[in-house]
Amino acid sequence: MPQLVVTVSDHAALPLLRTAIRQLRGVEQVSIVRELKPQTNSQMCEQQKELLQRVDELQELKRGWDNNDSKAIDTIAIRKFKSAINKMTGDMLDGWVLFPEAHGYLYFDFSGNDTIAGITMTGDKIVYFIRKNGKIQKNDGIAFNTRNLISILKRVHG
Repeated sequence: MPQLVVTVSDHAALPLLRTAIRQLRGVEQVSIVRELKPQTNSQMCEQQKELLQRVDELQELKRGWDNNDSKAIDTIAIRKFKSAINKMTGDMLDGWVLFPEAHGYLYFDFSGNDTIAGITMTGDKIVYFIRKNGKIQKNDGIAFNTRNLISILKRVHG
């Protein structure tokens, strides 16, 4: 799928830019991702460093890594997840493990005490479930952005 990267200095222009791009023939989806200044290694907690290293490992997986039908991990999902890691804290990341998924997605798994959770991250969506104290919450597709991902992590730990 072809992608267009546009750099803007005035973030106030983003809504107008999104509207203009949507009006172009053939545009199926518009995702605006703001570049974040990455934290330096000294500012990161150990969980963040380990997750970034794990994402780098998963990024190297090529088509067929699990079987003939498995896909390489979606580069947009990787970029968005790396960006989100920079906004997370160590306590949000406690107990989470990151796995590749054969369809090319990232899968974030949690189990602890009376809670289990799973988050599948595609390039544009998050699909998740949380079973906490016998109650289940799930969503079959919300926008993949840092705010939504952190909100899910807080619900798991909160």
